[in-house]
Amino acid sequence: MVRQDFNRPSVMIWGYMNEIFLRRPYTEGKQLEDYYRFTEKVARALEATIRKEDPSRYTMMAYHNMPQYYEDAHLTEIPMIQGWNLYQAGMSRISMSFNVCSTVPIRYTREKC
Repeated sequence: MVRQDFNRPSVMIWGYMNEIFLRRPYTEGKQLEDYYRFTEKVARALEATIRKEDPSRYTMMAYHNMPQYYEDAHLTEIPMIQGWNLYQAGMSRISMSFNVCSTVPIRYTREKC
């Protein structure tokens, strides 16, 4: 995708792994820890590849309103920009949790339920 669309002037940010933990296959224990480690490894590989292919543009990963999932997997440390898709039911919960997710610029979106 990066190589194909590299010269498009409308591309400002490369986004990947949209809301990857919206439906986690595991919810606890060693399986969840292994899943988080694997997901972090894939995310770091994607980030490194995108930055190598196009160092002039930002990278972004979009998360949903469960910040702890992404923090536990260290995914909030990887992209240059965090995108948070906020759904009405989770607005208060997410705003209280952002004090731990502030190492990179944050982009908010609001979705209507």
